[in-house]
Amino acid sequence: MIKRIRFFVLFTLVLPILVNSSCTSQSKTGFGIYLADTGELVLSGEHIQAYFQETHTIELNAAGMAKWNSYIINPAKLGESLFNRPFVINVNGEEIYRGLFYSMLSSLSYSGFVIMDAQYKMPDITNSIRIKYDGATASCCAGVDLINDPRILDYFEGMGKLK
Repeated sequence: MIKRIRFFVLFTLVLPILVNSSCTSQSKTGFGIYLADTGELVLSGEHIQAYFQETHTIELNAAGMAKWNSYIINPAKLGESLFNRPFVINVNGEEIYRGLFYSMLSSLSYSGFVIMDAQYKMPDITNSIRIKYDGATASCCAGVDLINDPRILDYFEGMGKLK
């Protein structure tokens, strides 16, 4: 009886750890935009049609638009969207930079990386999102151009999506 209890306890403690770690390592492969507070994948390289280096615009494919729209519950209420939520951009499990989902409708200011138009469903306005950097007051990256990080550009070039 004691052996059964030990096995049950061990099984219930170890199995979730193994499952969670295998999911985490698989989901961190390639390019990803994650919610920084939960680690949830918002968009991956599979959702992206093209990455435009000059404008830092990410053009989404149909699956990407559907995934993006799944976060926009009520566009009239910024609190029910991605707006003002922190994100992290990873390439092959390595963090490149962090920022905030943002909207031009907001009167709040933010210094650092932002993904614009976080309150719009697609393709209502466009099928793309823009990454911007306001370095005027941000001190995180002095002298380092993370928005053009070679790991990001190399990933998209390797996928044939760099424009």
